[in-house]
Amino acid sequence: MSFAFIIEPINGDKMSEYTTKFAKEIMEGFKEKGWNLYNTDNVRTLGPDENIRRSLAESLELGSKYVLLPVVDDPRDPGQVMNKLDLVAQQISRKIPTIKIGGKSYPLMGFTLEKEKVKLHDPSGTPVDYPVFVGSIKSFLHA
Repeated sequence: MSFAFIIEPINGDKMSEYTTKFAKEIMEGFKEKGWNLYNTDNVRTLGPDENIRRSLAESLELGSKYVLLPVVDDPRDPGQVMNKLDLVAQQISRKIPTIKIGGKSYPLMGFTLEKEKVKLHDPSGTPVDYPVFVGSIKSFLHA
């Protein structure tokens, strides 16, 4: 059983802490949009191809970093993944996909799950509370 704990408002917004329920909703939301999540905690050691082979996320863990890559027939085949990513990139004129949060668009290539927020891998490391992030996934590009 998991619980969401409400903490003091930050910038006037209530923030909820990480729960496995939020992690599951994040994973399912991106999967529905055609994206797999890959853990990138060891990408520097493994290299990008080996990271794709070994790091397809089956669950999301607190403190880990994730990158979004399109769903393909064999998600552990770097060639398939990168070919599909190239097709998606061409469709959006090689711009970074964005997610809409509170009426504003943020570039999103990945994120880190922190105790009290999701930290976007955008230039400013934008923090987003869990319920808002989960609700915003529907605005993300379908791969």
